[in-house]
Amino acid sequence: MGDENVFSHCYLGRKASLYHYWINILFVCNTYVGLHCRPLWFIHPPTSLPYPLSQRSLTMAWPDANVANAMVEEAISNGGWNAVLSSVFPCPTWLVVPEQQMAPRRFDLALVRVADIKLILAFEGKGNNFNWDNLASEVQQCCIATRPQGYQGRNYGMGGRGPECLFLEYNGTQASYLYVDNTATVRTSQYRRTYHITTNRHEITQILQFIADKF
Repeated sequence: MGDENVFSHCYLGRKASLYHYWINILFVCNTYVGLHCRPLWFIHPPTSLPYPLSQRSLTMAWPDANVANAMVEEAISNGGWNAVLSSVFPCPTWLVVPEQQMAPRRFDLALVRVADIKLILAFEGKGNNFNWDNLASEVQQCCIATRPQGYQGRNYGMGGRGPECLFLEYNGTQASYLYVDNTATVRTSQYRRTYHITTNRHEITQILQFIADKF
């Protein structure tokens, strides 16, 4: 009888030890999962973003000073101006089309309104050491190439030289430079006006919107 009691106590003691052993294992597992397997939204809550997601693309779209400094060669310069045009004229209403062919010229970029596939603006880009007068002449040739036969209105071109740009309005016989005066009005002039991609963001946006409104 004494041996049976000893056996029972040993068996129950071993069973209790196993029970506590598995309880400890489960506790360790739960702790590990809680620390290391949390969902990403818990580790990085949305409130950690510097601005709402709905505004994120708009905030990041315009080139900054680092991009401006990189706009030395023509290809990089065209990339920066592509970003500007795409920011002011977003898809799907607009498309910025590279290497648009309109004989006898091919434009580096063309702004096209999707609804009627209408070319609104031709862009010619160069590196930051290109001659301004030669660039203006090339932009004027772009305006001539995009002008429909018999068209009596005005059409527009844009030239980029590194991080700077100019805008032309062509009336069929001569071209004028577009600029923003001190009353924030877009006007024309025979004197060249240029704008920098970062320091003149508002003027560039205003002139581009002025051109789009003409169509």
